Amino acid sequence: MLRIIAWYQIAGGLVGIGLMLVVVLLLIRTAPLSLATFIMLAAVALHGFSVYCGVLLLKNKYRAGLNLSVMNHALQVISFAIGGYGYQYIAGLVFLAGFNPANSPKMYISFSWRPSWQISISTGGNHVDVAINIIALLLLVFMIYLRGTINKTETTS
Repeated sequence: MLRIIAWYQIAGGLVGIGLMLVVVLLLIRTAPLSLATFIMLAAVALHGFSVYCGVLLLKNKYRAGLNLSVMNHALQVISFAIGGYGYQYIAGLVFLAGFNPANSPKMYISFSWRPSWQISISTGGNHVDVAINIIALLLLVFMIYLRGTINKTETTS
């Protein structure tokens, strides 16, 4: 199962890097020292972090790989946009369950394979959208369980 998670993180990270790199290259040409360029470089680094987590798991470095993978997936669980501030990081599959009162008072669900990175800082507006990535949450819980199992096995050995 860890090999599947490892390859999942590597694939999601590589696709994310590919998507973000196009934007970074355009920004470097037009505005090399802009805040947008640095934010997009951070996106590339986050997707690279996903690849690194997967590589650690493939190399049987379970303790470090699981610890970092837990952090990687914790960053992907919640996405939001509230009053001009927003955050979303996805490195792989996304199954969002969310709430957007402007569009509908009901919850929404969306599914896709769309690695992404979005950050908004004081863009204005009253838009509210809060969502949880169910896939990232399930993987996070599973990896925390595995990490605990590995720690128990090491302490009893």
